[in-house]
Amino acid sequence: MRHGNRLFENLGNGTFRDITAQAGVGYVGHLGRGVFRTMTANGLLDLFVTNVGVYTSQRTRAGGYYVA
Repeated sequence: MRHGNRLFENLGNGTFRDITAQAGVGYVGHLGRGVFRTMTANGLLDLFVTNVGVYTSQRTRAGGYYVA
C-alpha cells in the first residue's frame, strides 16, 4: 500500500521479473485497483490501473502505524 505499484512478468519457469519501470506504472501512493481486460478491438489484454492518492503521512506512532 505505501510502496507503490509493482508489475511482474511471469517468465514461465516459476519465476517472475519486475517490469514496473518498463511499463510506466511505478506510481508511489495507494493503489485503488488494477485489472487486465480487453479494452480495444485488437483482442490483446490491456492493463488498467487506478490510484486513489496518499492517505498517510510519513510519521509513525507506537507500533509502527502510519498517521493518517
